[in-house]
Amino acid sequence: PVLGNHDIKSDGGHAQMRYFGLGTKRFYKTKLAGGQVELFALDTTVLLPSKSYYPEPWRAAQQKEQLTWLRRELKRSKAPFKIVMGHHPLYFSSSGYTRELVVRETLERTLTENGVTAYLSGHHHHYERSKPIGGVTHIVSGGGGQGPRNFGLDRPNPLRQSLSVSNQFMV
Repeated sequence: PVLGNHDIKSDGGHAQMRYFGLGTKRFYKTKLAGGQVELFALDTTVLLPSKSYYPEPWRAAQQKEQLTWLRRELKRSKAPFKIVMGHHPLYFSSSGYTRELVVRETLERTLTENGVTAYLSGHHHHYERSKPIGGVTHIVSGGGGQGPRNFGLDRPNPLRQSLSVSNQFMV
């Protein structure tokens, strides 16, 4: 699990993380397939200073701690498949969303420089997958909550050239 903007509204998301046996961890890693796959889970809400999800200066300190941890652990990883997960996507085919720009500016270089295979996210209520961007495939799978939204396929967007877009949920 990863914490999202709705999760943290109730006791900072601690109940959700405790439910999954993670205590109060906001970010963590785990290995799958005998160590062939390593997953790195992030709390991307700490990356969003423009939205008051968390109080300052706590948010800024958590962001620094999480990013330092991610860079260190990605460099240490010997797994052939490194997957980073966060609630907010780095890329989204619609325009007008500033959260993605903030998350992208904060994480993209770390992902591309450390051989990350894929970045998994949600937040938006549809599915889309990119062709590799800097070697990283970006997947948005936001099948929970409300129904799918119109995400602007009628508006021009150069990013869409590198995206495979579907307005259907993953099953």
